[in-house]
Amino acid sequence: MATRRSLRWIVAVGGALTMLGCAADGLTPAAPPAVARMAITLDYEAVLTFNADWQTVTEVGPIKAGGRLKLKYAADRLPNCRATKYGFDAWSILAYWKAPGHAPTYIPLQTEGAMLAGTLNVPEDVENIEVWFYNNDYYGCREYDSNLGKNYAFAVTLPAEAAELEFAGDWQERQRGTLEQGGLMRILFAHERLQTCRATSNGRRTWNIYAAWRFLPGGQTNTVSIIGSDPVTQRDVVLTPEVAVPEDATSVELWFSNSDLTGCSGWDSNLGANYAFAVSPADASGAPPVGWIGDYDFVTIANAETHLGNVDPAYYFDSWEGAPVGARVEVQVWIPGVTDRADGDPRDIAAAQVEAEVTTDAVGDGDAWGTWDLDYGRKQGNNFVYYFRFPELRWQTHGNNVPDGLYRWRPRFSTDAGATWTEGQTRRVVFAPTQDCSLFPDNAPPSCPKTAAVGWVGDWGNIGGHGCQYVQELANPKVYTKSAAGHDCMSITADVWIPGMTDSGADPSAILARVETNLTHYSGPLVTPTTHPLAFVKAVGNNYRFAWDVGQLVGTAERGDYDYRFRFSADGGATWKIAGLDGGEGWRQLHVRNDSSDTDASEYCDGIEIWSGPTAAYPYCVDYEPAGNYNAGYCELWVNAFGRGSWSHGGTTAGWLEAWVRVNPTQQGTVEAVGMWISYDEGGVSREVISIGNEVEPNYWKTGLTTLHSGAGAGAGIDRTPTAFAVFLDVRRPAGHVERLWQSGGGSNYSVSDVFAVAGYMHSVGSGSIEYADESVPLFDPKKSCGL
Repeated sequence: MATRRSLRWIVAVGGALTMLGCAADGLTPAAPPAVARMAITLDYEAVLTFNADWQTVTEVGPIKAGGRLKLKYAADRLPNCRATKYGFDAWSILAYWKAPGHAPTYIPLQTEGAMLAGTLNVPEDVENIEVWFYNNDYYGCREYDSNLGKNYAFAVTLPAEAAELEFAGDWQERQRGTLEQGGLMRILFAHERLQTCRATSNGRRTWNIYAAWRFLPGGQTNTVSIIGSDPVTQRDVVLTPEVAVPEDATSVELWFSNSDLTGCSGWDSNLGANYAFAVSPADASGAPPVGWIGDYDFVTIANAETHLGNVDPAYYFDSWEGAPVGARVEVQVWIPGVTDRADGDPRDIAAAQVEAEVTTDAVGDGDAWGTWDLDYGRKQGNNFVYYFRFPELRWQTHGNNVPDGLYRWRPRFSTDAGATWTEGQTRRVVFAPTQDCSLFPDNAPPSCPKTAAVGWVGDWGNIGGHGCQYVQELANPKVYTKSAAGHDCMSITADVWIPGMTDSGADPSAILARVETNLTHYSGPLVTPTTHPLAFVKAVGNNYRFAWDVGQLVGTAERGDYDYRFRFSADGGATWKIAGLDGGEGWRQLHVRNDSSDTDASEYCDGIEIWSGPTAAYPYCVDYEPAGNYNAGYCELWVNAFGRGSWSHGGTTAGWLEAWVRVNPTQQGTVEAVGMWISYDEGGVSREVISIGNEVEPNYWKTGLTTLHSGAGAGAGIDRTPTAFAVFLDVRRPAGHVERLWQSGGGSNYSVSDVFAVAGYMHSVGSGSIEYADESVPLFDPKKSCGL
């Protein structure tokens, strides 16, 4: 439908505005944004129940892409890991899931009646999903419920193609596809229809455009921003939101508003009447709905067919004609009850029940798109495959040849003799006499020259553990154990920046990414290193992240020490950027060990003791050396109490300092130790010691220093005068190294005299006493700043 509207700003009925939170200085006009598509989120929840009798029941189904999936699980299926600590449960069961294109991840399960339950968001682009369950406890017990290693697999129903409501820049409103109850509505709004409010502040946009809608008769309403930011380029984009149509809707009305920080406002609301569209009952025609359109495949034909996959733009060059080389594009469609029928001849079924064509600007009259037939090809799985040949479109039989250039096309299918159509994605094709790389805005053919240079490689990281968590840290050497292969993720990552490519959304396949290593299957280190391809992970700001999945190699290689480094090329391999150790081209190290007990750990003992009381201090060793020392500025730990004590009994005298340290239970890694560094004078000699404490209850440690010990059992005796001290927390990061976090008064350390400059309070302990410091002194400032 198309209706002409006058260019003016009208107040819409029931419109809603979102406040913009930026400063109001230096306001200037803003540039128009690009266009991007928003993800669909359905208000729908499927429920799967995994019962104790090992039956899996679909309580609510089917599972829908873009919706939610609730997993209910009987804990009796994994009964073995049930440790307790301090009288509390110290075990958990996690639900893991994965789907094509989505890395494995997990959700915690919480008690819900007699079951455990958790809910995950189903991605909008998946057709199947796998789940499994993992039970562990504090003491290292582990067990899995994974359908004997195959995982529990379930089909996912993809949403039908959305009906599009386009509000074009020429003030025409167009509808493509039928709005149906339970279907999807996609909003395409040209931002130039609302140009009144375009203020910026400090170079940042402080305006937005909002789409609002209301379904009738239910009154379901909402508002969404039309302008957003691209996660890769950080540029403004026009969003195309998709909205789930309620099952009871018979119509929908829409209106749009524009506002900015200055208070400016503008409206596009059909002169206050709003834009109204009818909603049809689901399957009103009785015809089966089109369920899905996709799996585009660009095919070239010479002596044999070459399937190039999802190539966009596709292309056809006239010089191929005498080669001979041909080209076509294939597209698949799934229509429940039609394409997946087990009876009848698929070609006859297609001819009787399916209309298939493309709309394209390669044919037509002026700006209007024309149509071109899609031919039935074959049945593949539960889908029908259709195609059209590019030479036939280029050289049309009636002589109206398509000029050189870049054209758009879109497949569409109908099951009601063309009364309604379901459309697929808009695609592109290039026609030219010979290869003309200038006609390709992106994704040019591989034979087009590439001259980009790799600008930077860095931000080494790793993806590891059962949850396949990414950590932007990478130890050198990186140690992997063969016993964890097959259970833990083992990927090493690095980010690369290539000006004009990674910062503009270029195809990652245009980048050659390799790992060079002497690690291989079934042997020790190679004499001559080999290379393996790196996998593209995702865009990160202006960079692309690539990963080396080393798990299979770790599982089959011999125990040993290996080398590796990454290399990248953006000019087809003519030049390479080598990424190795310390930002240079040196080799990084990877150690393969048998299990966690097979280590090369060193012991560090000098100047370290462990302290649990004035007469219980002993030499001590740790198996690590801190890789870095940092100020604990984020409430990682704080001193809860600090005392100086003394007692005398039976001819024995003792004096000491003690610190009670609270540790935040949420750490980025594992707590290795809590302790105190103390410098002191003894016999006229300045000394210092690292005193490791003891955990007296979860996340609460006691550490200290014996300052005086004489009499029976004291040996040569101790007489120390402390001059400075600080407390610390050692945390082993997920990358494997240990960092030491300090509470040290910003690096100036504390003195005993300053801590007791204000009189504390006395506490009796048998034949002695302890004076605890008043919390008004600076030692306790971190405790106060953490709100405790």
